[in-house]
Amino acid sequence: MNYRFVEYRPEYRDQVVEFQKQLWSHDRATNDAYLCWKYERNPYIADPMISLALQDQQIVGMRGAWGARWHLHPNEASTVVPCTGDTLIAPEHRGTG
Repeated sequence: MNYRFVEYRPEYRDQVVEFQKQLWSHDRATNDAYLCWKYERNPYIADPMISLALQDQQIVGMRGAWGARWHLHPNEASTVVPCTGDTLIAPEHRGTG
């Protein structure tokens, strides 16, 4: 199988919302709001950090990272780190190497 790996762009938004029904919610509106809140309106990282695996222009895999501010010590400055998750591979592509 030939895969192509790309960074998220707005033209993939509808596909991501639909694809993530397997992980987030079966409700499209809920997924739309979640994607917006967690990735597009994240106060710590301006641009969504989402990597997509495509086959024939269809999303078959996703890995996301969202920004979070961590306070490691009360007397030190906080730092912004990307937290990874929202990993999903389409069932028919799992375990194929």
